[in-house]
Amino acid sequence: MIVARVPGNLEVMALVDLLNGLLNAAATESVQTQLDTILACKTEEQLERAAGKQANIIEMVRDMSKLMCRSARPILRKKGHGDGGLRVFSQVLRELEVISALEQMSVLLGSYQYVLWMGPVADNKQARSPRRQSVRAMPASVTVAYIHHAALAPFERRKRACFRTVAFLDMMLREYAKSAGAAGEAWSAVEATRAPLNVWILGARDGEEGWLARQGYCEDAAGLLSGETVRMNLHLLGDVEEANIPPGRRVTVSVSAEPPKSKPDLVVCLHADERLTRWMPVLAEFLAITTRDKPVVAFTSRCEAEAESAAGLFGRLGSKVLLCSVRNLFSGMAAGPQAMYDDHGWVSAIQGSLFTTTQLQDHTKAIDLSSLEQPPPEASSPKEAEGTERGQRNPAVFWGILDLKYDPNLPLENRVKVLETGDGRSSKFSGYGAAIKESFKADKKLEETLHRAVLVENKKLTRDFFVEGGYGHLMPKQVCYRRSYRDDLAADIINGLDLQSSDGCCVLKLCNRARGAGCIPIAAADLDLALERLLTLPDNVEAWLDGQDSEFPVECKWGCFQEQIRHWWSNECPVFVAEELCKSAPVEQEGKAYDGTMRVGFSLHRVEEPAELEEAEEEELPFYSTTANDQEPAVVFPGEAPPGSLSIEWLGGYWKLPAEDTTSSDLSAKVISKARQGTAPVDARQLQEVYAALGDSVQLVFTNASLSPQTLLRRYPDMSELGAFVASRLACSMRLRDPTKSNMVLGLAQASLSKGQGPCKPFVESYIHRNFGVLEAMMGRWAKSEPHFVKAISVMPTNATARFLLGMQCLESEHWKKAIVQFESALQLDPDFKAPWINLAFAFLRLGQWNNAIR
Repeated sequence: MIVARVPGNLEVMALVDLLNGLLNAAATESVQTQLDTILACKTEEQLERAAGKQANIIEMVRDMSKLMCRSARPILRKKGHGDGGLRVFSQVLRELEVISALEQMSVLLGSYQYVLWMGPVADNKQARSPRRQSVRAMPASVTVAYIHHAALAPFERRKRACFRTVAFLDMMLREYAKSAGAAGEAWSAVEATRAPLNVWILGARDGEEGWLARQGYCEDAAGLLSGETVRMNLHLLGDVEEANIPPGRRVTVSVSAEPPKSKPDLVVCLHADERLTRWMPVLAEFLAITTRDKPVVAFTSRCEAEAESAAGLFGRLGSKVLLCSVRNLFSGMAAGPQAMYDDHGWVSAIQGSLFTTTQLQDHTKAIDLSSLEQPPPEASSPKEAEGTERGQRNPAVFWGILDLKYDPNLPLENRVKVLETGDGRSSKFSGYGAAIKESFKADKKLEETLHRAVLVENKKLTRDFFVEGGYGHLMPKQVCYRRSYRDDLAADIINGLDLQSSDGCCVLKLCNRARGAGCIPIAAADLDLALERLLTLPDNVEAWLDGQDSEFPVECKWGCFQEQIRHWWSNECPVFVAEELCKSAPVEQEGKAYDGTMRVGFSLHRVEEPAELEEAEEEELPFYSTTANDQEPAVVFPGEAPPGSLSIEWLGGYWKLPAEDTTSSDLSAKVISKARQGTAPVDARQLQEVYAALGDSVQLVFTNASLSPQTLLRRYPDMSELGAFVASRLACSMRLRDPTKSNMVLGLAQASLSKGQGPCKPFVESYIHRNFGVLEAMMGRWAKSEPHFVKAISVMPTNATARFLLGMQCLESEHWKKAIVQFESALQLDPDFKAPWINLAFAFLRLGQWNNAIR
């Protein structure tokens, strides 16, 4: 189906040509056959759902949107539009919409919609009959709207989800009125001619719905309605300040703390939690209305079990359930099937009640509404329990932790801040966190381990991968500098982090240390002096070591500034980071408030290829099938995990508490959390919000394709020594699996490092030589390892690990006294280093110095 080009602007002509290509692709027999299957659902069946699937109408919109993207991809690539993926297709559709006012373009776009929904039109007698249009009440543009929503960056999609959920509810209630009977005049009337819809957002909060309203997002509530006049009156009922909310074009917005006199058509309780308890008297009045125009009450939930609990609760209160746990196309994760926790992910709607207002209020007092906040865990079937007992545990490729700050009172963009990642095998779990490790051991097993040490151990690389995955909003503001002191370094950090005054604080961090080592909260006023002490090494390290108190490693208090100085001096990473100081909402423990750090556990699992379809099922030709002439792969939407990718399971979370409460004058003691100082449980509702905020960030970070030696070496052109360092760390992570390849990658890093210059180059050179020595020692060639350890110390005399390894070489050579010197030097530079203590005792034993060995 070719439409003649129109003369005019070259860009318009290019878009016309592109749209012609999209039309032809959509009109092919293979695409039309799949559309026949997708759109075959009868009107009365659209709200039904098959086992393991969502409502038919949701599956239909998702399948159709994916087929549109997949059929368009070859054309987009051919016309020079990048990879032709989801975001590219969305951008092209937006460009087409911009020029849709042109008559020729309007005709083309109309033809494209017709081909998708009804089928191609041809003049010959063999033309296929138009499809029966079973979704006339649903906007034909809903698939395009869904594509645009799914293509958004994660945080923008999450923000848009709030008021787009109202638009989705309106659409679904119109579908309900069409297939199951009237739900009220507002949804049985013709959409284009009905009066503006009156919608209340019950329990609106200033930091959430109010914050979004001030940014103009309320207009999305009418996003699926036609017309340019006012189509909806939106009222935010709750704790919202009215100031600075812009006037809407098609949505008017009003605010109050008490219910207005006007009557709503739809009352929406977003993320029905404690808001439900507070506003139950208002809901009871609406549910008790017996007239024909009684309002619909709707709820959104972050997990399916919670949504079903909400619908079940009101079913017991005599309400008519219109929508029960329906997946929201316009949720934070765009209804992704792998997203078990999702902002506004599931919606339910009810209407009326068999009881009076007084009876409803009495019933709700007898029902524990808090049960909605913590859905009961799903019980394992006897067969599943038997499988676990037999060792048939769920295979995982990685399990780890995220440490983060969380404050539900802050605006959406600041509520969750990820501080670092970690490997579950080496992370500490105590107190309320012990159950996470036990749960993993009981239910899962590591197979085909995903090796990501270079990622989880480097705070700079971790942050960069989160940013590249579209989740930069989850990371604290961060600046990165070489570990070399200069007079204006503190000023650069203050400006880079936008610290407002000398009272502002930040956190200095070594990129590759864990468990608080090298982590220093510091006031801006003290920053310059601290940096000078941390980054200025002794002129003569050997003389400095000789002058140190031999008792310091024994008497050193964990986390004191003197110990932190030594952590910084002995660190081989050429850069450090400074981050904004993020705080959590106060955690109450024994009458005191603490600034805790939340630790959540997760496991990653490889998604397997689906089992072969039964022969009868293959004949149905689902939308993602391919034929010999149609091998274009499906386009991946948010929250999907195609075969070979990773899926995530959340294992739970808990609070790690600092040594002192928020009233302490010791900044480090009240900020740095240590599980051994105390733990506290995390409310299940808060965990759900954290999981939803994290979305698919962990999967994206751990599948980032930029972990090859070559890409790591090229990643930081302005800090070439950092690229050499992370490539060297990659080499270290593979030395047990493939020592030959490890040696080769170390050589690549060394060659890259030799081309650059800079004050921090010796740190990386020392690291590379140390690891060349380790490779020799692993092969039992201790004599060949010695020159590497000596070289590592000569270029970086403060390298505690290199001194320890040289001590180990001395042990192998039975040079006990030389070994003792190196072990004691290593402990002076890193008192928290456990291995030198053990081997120091061994050396004393070989010399017969029993008292020293015992000490």
